[in-house]
Amino acid sequence: MNIKRMTAILAFATIALTLAAATGDKKECPEGCGVEDKPVRIAVSLTMGPSSYSSAIAQSGNLPAYEAEAPSANWMDKGTAFGIEGSLLFRSGWRVDLGGSYGYSVNPGKTGLAGTGSGGYLEPGDIPTYRAVASQQSNAFLAYVAGSYYFKVPSAPSLKPYVGLKVLGSYAHNWKNYDEMNSMGTSVTESLAVGASAVLGVDYFLSRNFYIGASVDAVRYVYSYTALRPQEGLGALSADSHNIGALAAPILKLGFVF
Repeated sequence: MNIKRMTAILAFATIALTLAAATGDKKECPEGCGVEDKPVRIAVSLTMGPSSYSSAIAQSGNLPAYEAEAPSANWMDKGTAFGIEGSLLFRSGWRVDLGGSYGYSVNPGKTGLAGTGSGGYLEPGDIPTYRAVASQQSNAFLAYVAGSYYFKVPSAPSLKPYVGLKVLGSYAHNWKNYDEMNSMGTSVTESLAVGASAVLGVDYFLSRNFYIGASVDAVRYVYSYTALRPQEGLGALSADSHNIGALAAPILKLGFVF
C-alpha cells in the first residue's frame, strides 16, 4: 500500500470520526435507525476505494509498428478514487445503489515550427524543430448499479450487514490529430471494462441520518478491451483480457440518509 493511499484512508477515517462525534445520538440507536420508519428513504454516500475508471491514449500515427495491450483490471494496480453514490433504502430490507461519473476534455492543436536542421541532425547553431501540438478530445465515463439485502442483527439494531450483486461498466475514448505534412490523419484509441461481482458489506448507523460502511467484492469478474486505429482507414488493432478476483476492491462509505 503506497503512501498516497494510506494518507487518503487516514483522511477518510478522520472525517468519519468527526461526523460521528457531531451527529451521533447519546441514546441507543432505535430499531433500524430510522431505515424502517418509511417505505423508502434516500441516502447519499461519499465513497473511497480503488479506481474503476478506464483510460485511453491515442498514439502517434507515424510509428513503424504498433502493439495493443488490454488495460489492467486488477484493483491492486489502481489508484485511490473518491466518488458519490446514491441509494434507495427500502423498508423491506432491500437496498439499491447507483453511482457513476463523466469526464470530457479538449486540447486545441497548434501549428509546429520548422527548424534549420536537416536529415534529423543538428549542427552547432542549428535551431531544433518544434512539432505541432496535437488536437485532442477525450471522453470517459463510469456507471454501476448494485442491489443488496440487509440482514437484521437483533442484538445490534444499528449494525446492518448485507449481501448483493453489483454490475459495473467504464469506457474511455481519445482521438488525436497533428497538423503536420506527414500526418496520417486522426489516431483513435478506446478502452472499456465491464464486470459483475458478489458484494459483502456492512453499514453501521450512528444516528437516524448518518452511517459509516464498508464493502468488498467477494467474487468478481471483469472483461477489459482496448482498440487503436493509428491512421485513418486502417482496421482496429485490439486486445482483451478476462480477470477474476476474490475479496477485491474494498470500499469505505460515509452515508447520509434523508
